[in-house]
Amino acid sequence: MNKPSKSKKTVSILKMIFQVLLFFILGWAGMMKFFNSDDLPFPWIKDHPQLVLITGVFDILGSIGIVLSPIFDLKSKITVLSSIGIIFLMLSAIVFHVLRHETGDITFNLLMMAMAGFIIWAETKNN
Repeated sequence: MNKPSKSKKTVSILKMIFQVLLFFILGWAGMMKFFNSDDLPFPWIKDHPQLVLITGVFDILGSIGIVLSPIFDLKSKITVLSSIGIIFLMLSAIVFHVLRHETGDITFNLLMMAMAGFIIWAETKNN
């Protein structure tokens, strides 16, 4: 039986860490947008209440999708598709913030994109 290489284990552990982080961050953001949006410190929330609900739905879907496959040991592309969705969500957020001249707010979105991109790379590299 072949032992997985040390680098493969490291990639697998990092992927798992990023999945858990995205699960909690997106899950928290989605729940806050649904149930406590007035407590969030972002000015755009008061300016665009419909957008808050829409992005909340996508946050929740991304949160669930990113861990669905590993939790249930599914051999599907749900993790990759969810990661692609997260990247598009973060790209949309970056465009939104740039248009509102809030470029200081995009670092978080870039970090989220990097984690989702790593997950895609790790998933496709190991298949």
